[in-house]
Amino acid sequence: MKVIVAYDIVRNKRRGRMHKFLRELGINTQKSVFECELKRDELLALRSFARNHLNLQEDCLNIYHLCRQCASKAEVQGLGIQVAQLDYHII
Repeated sequence: MKVIVAYDIVRNKRRGRMHKFLRELGINTQKSVFECELKRDELLALRSFARNHLNLQEDCLNIYHLCRQCASKAEVQGLGIQVAQLDYHII
């Protein structure tokens, strides 16, 4: 499933951990935004990581699910890439 993950994390240490975790799952398209193509177990791992490593009283993690049709209508203006443009898989 295609998702957009955006975060607003107060502390540098927690922000760094989340950024490092998300780099393994997707493409960092903005400072605190990742575009990911996730399997169900990866989505569950992301939710678990957030529960265990963020302070949910201070931090925010948003996961936006995109259907195939919506993802195909995404636009990028200026510098940037869309996950939909990639034609390879990282193994």
